[in-house]
Amino acid sequence: MKEGLFGRAAPVLAKNGIASLRIDFRGSGESDGKFEDMTVETEITDAQAALNFLSTNDSVDGKRISLMGMSLGGAVTAAVAGRTKTPLRSVVLWNPGINLPAAFISIFGEKQMAEAVKAGGNVYPAKRVGDGKEIPLKGRFFESLYAVQPAGEISRYKGPLFLAVGTRDSIVFPQPVLAKSLLSYHDGPEELWTESVDHGFGVERSAETVDKLISATVAFLKSNGQ
Repeated sequence: MKEGLFGRAAPVLAKNGIASLRIDFRGSGESDGKFEDMTVETEITDAQAALNFLSTNDSVDGKRISLMGMSLGGAVTAAVAGRTKTPLRSVVLWNPGINLPAAFISIFGEKQMAEAVKAGGNVYPAKRVGDGKEIPLKGRFFESLYAVQPAGEISRYKGPLFLAVGTRDSIVFPQPVLAKSLLSYHDGPEELWTESVDHGFGVERSAETVDKLISATVAFLKSNGQ
């Protein structure tokens, strides 16, 4: 599936009358900046800037804005939802980071995480467990994983929440235990969607589950006035 999850979701959203803005965080994709300077907080700042852009755009109905994020972006979305003063119609989280340190320990291992968090403003060339691919990030990024608590962030958001998780996710796990824990901190309407798939919703094998997820997401958004 070359277009990716959000690339596949965008035209379906559009067909249902829902415009979408997809962003690359600084240092990623086509955005400026260095990837190594990224932290969870810089991504929160980037997402808030995108939300501010939408809420002040004359072509956008500022009373009908929803947020959606996946994985680490899901943790970022939870933080923005909890912090923003812009009224949100709803929030959608796809396999969001919930216990960020544990998730990244599963990616890099305990030894590297312990070393990386001490690197401060220096780059720590962390290598992924399994394929050994190097992901150069500064110690500040690893520190930020401990500083941002998605459950605490989402507790400040009272609107409708759609949480989708794969019960065979090996990064954010165990599921749906973590999902239910996150929802216990949210005081508002909510929907939990689960499928027996991995962190990427089976995207590397086929689009079948992804399409089911997109359909369920669209139904949730429309049911909440999007």
